[in-house]
Amino acid sequence: MSHDGFDDFRHSMRRLAAGVSIITCGHQGNRFGMTITSMISVSFDPPSILVSLNKKSSVLQPILAESPFCVNILSASHRDVSHAFSGATPGADRFATGTWAIDAQGTPYLVDAEANIFCTLHDVLDGFTHQVLIGRVARSRHGHAVNPLVYCNGAYGLG
Repeated sequence: MSHDGFDDFRHSMRRLAAGVSIITCGHQGNRFGMTITSMISVSFDPPSILVSLNKKSSVLQPILAESPFCVNILSASHRDVSHAFSGATPGADRFATGTWAIDAQGTPYLVDAEANIFCTLHDVLDGFTHQVLIGRVARSRHGHAVNPLVYCNGAYGLG
């Protein structure tokens, strides 16, 4: 694809509004996490999701080592948490923003997220610069309010 074609594609994708989540995992006593907008449901039987992660992301290798992971769906009040996990804050220091707990499998999760989807790795597909992960849902939890954080055209919100 030409440089102009790449720019056209990038600008086209910026027009797709997406829910914002943070994928987290624990591995060998360490916590990992990053902000994502590339998560969708795959199936309800069995319950499963798809997540696309850059091959350079710090959270990928622990998940590939078969660490359970959690997708924390953010609410509109979680902009600061999203920002911290998007690279503004390094490593485990990201977990200083927001209220986090650790489940029995050692997976960190955001206590007041819109929803938490706890998964085990089912399959991995090569996606060029990314790995496409299929997670089998072990369990999920959700709050009562529905006020998701949305990202569109390089900013939070729909405008």
